[in-house]
Amino acid sequence: MQSERTSERTSELQKPTSTGHHSQISDAVKKREDVVAKNLTLPKDHPKRLNAEIALAHAYQYGDRIPEAIKLFEHVLAQRKALPDDHFDRLASEYDLGGAYMMNNLMLEAVELLYEAVNKEMTLPEDHPDRQIAEKALHVARRYNDQISTAATLLAKISVQQETHPEDHPDRLASENRLAEIYRYRNQVPKAMNLFKHILSRRDKINADHPILVGAEHGLAIAYRYNDQIPEAIEILEGLVERQKTLPENDHRRRASRCALAVAYVHNNQIAEADKLLEEGGC
Repeated sequence: MQSERTSERTSELQKPTSTGHHSQISDAVKKREDVVAKNLTLPKDHPKRLNAEIALAHAYQYGDRIPEAIKLFEHVLAQRKALPDDHFDRLASEYDLGGAYMMNNLMLEAVELLYEAVNKEMTLPEDHPDRQIAEKALHVARRYNDQISTAATLLAKISVQQETHPEDHPDRLASENRLAEIYRYRNQVPKAMNLFKHILSRRDKINADHPILVGAEHGLAIAYRYNDQIPEAIEILEGLVERQKTLPENDHRRRASRCALAVAYVHNNQIAEADKLLEEGGC
């Protein structure tokens, strides 16, 4: 039972990716909302009511309704504050809320909450799954928080470069490309796409095969895939793969483009094309 709960907790700490099955998610939310409504007559701390609310909060997460998920997770944790500090249900609620905070870019809140939870599990052996998951969760929250600081620094740097460097200056392009990658990594996909497109608009001023432009093309393709714009991602990646055929077979740029295209083919149900691509050179 403990291992099952552990695996559940791990999956809920991860940011869900879009699958395109929005109607299925909506159906799941509606069903869980109905269950919560039926249990409203129970005491606020009744396990059956709390479990129904947790299930609904997770459904909200997968439907990108993060503020609603946070509100429910905060309610559940408030009810479980009466439990001992190291009680599994209380710790699980802290991880749930910490994960939701991360998804809503509330990194300071996530780090603070997860740090407290990790400290409670430090009495466990170093190789205990719960302790390892706790440490991993805190590491992820801190990494995201570091990226916010990096993004702020890059924004300030770009602001200065806009005054001192022309649009096609390599330093300015590199800063913008790095910021776009951070946006994409933190699931701010529209911001990432706009910045990648802005970078690529300079291709008439510098060599199309310049590493920064190639990186921006690759980044835009991945952002398209995250945004369920698979045909657009495939179009970019097919162009990259074709242009990079002159590179050595084991060149990391060529392999990265080929792998990304294979993934896009799979998302587009072009399994034969993905298999052929991988058979020709692998990833």
